[in-house]
Amino acid sequence: SNNPGRYHSPEEAARLDAVCEDVYKGHKQLRMVPYCKFFEDKVELVMGYLQDALHVDGLAGKRQRVTVRLRAAAVPPEVQHHAQAFVITSTFLDEAMQNSIRRRVRIGVDCWCEGMRPESLSIDEALAKDCLSQSEMFEEREAIPEENYLARRVISKVQYHKIAVLTRQEPVDRCVLSFQDQSGSHYELFYIKNSAQRELVLDLTVGSSLPDWLEPEHSARAKPHPRWPEECAQEARVRKLGRH
Repeated sequence: SNNPGRYHSPEEAARLDAVCEDVYKGHKQLRMVPYCKFFEDKVELVMGYLQDALHVDGLAGKRQRVTVRLRAAAVPPEVQHHAQAFVITSTFLDEAMQNSIRRRVRIGVDCWCEGMRPESLSIDEALAKDCLSQSEMFEEREAIPEENYLARRVISKVQYHKIAVLTRQEPVDRCVLSFQDQSGSHYELFYIKNSAQRELVLDLTVGSSLPDWLEPEHSARAKPHPRWPEECAQEARVRKLGRH
């Protein structure tokens, strides 16, 4: 490394990582940040962990969701250029829906846009590509309602698939477009991959305006961000019912 503050060899660094993990492994707020191909992905993961540890919906303020639609035929090119897209797969492991596993896969923004058409197979094709393996992240999550927090632990791909084959619950795939406006406000626009209709939902900070290229659906009302598992579970049930 060209950083003078890093004086350990790779072997020494790996050994000290294991020592630190062993010391703190019993702490309920332990977070292990994995290797990320892109530095901005690591920053985003760390910010998410801080968000959980501080018991807030978002470091920039409380968030809400509203059903929206595009004013034009597509997401503006300037938004696409700076945005990032992901498929986030959540699978509950118990009837109480307090334990779950989650996979986040980075995909191309053009693939996300193409996937808005219900008949499109672009998302499935992207998930099947081996080249995306470096952009995957896996987590195991446990809700602790009595202590009002969500424990998250990064797991390996092998661990994730071992757990996934044992569960009877159906996974939910959320396709997310993450972007910011000129003032720095953060937005997430998503749809459920397996739903019959590609209903668009915008996740935004309370008090923020809708981007001018989006408009609310008729009679749509903003709802609080579903931070806790029982609210997320209700959302999952609604999405699955909508497919039939």
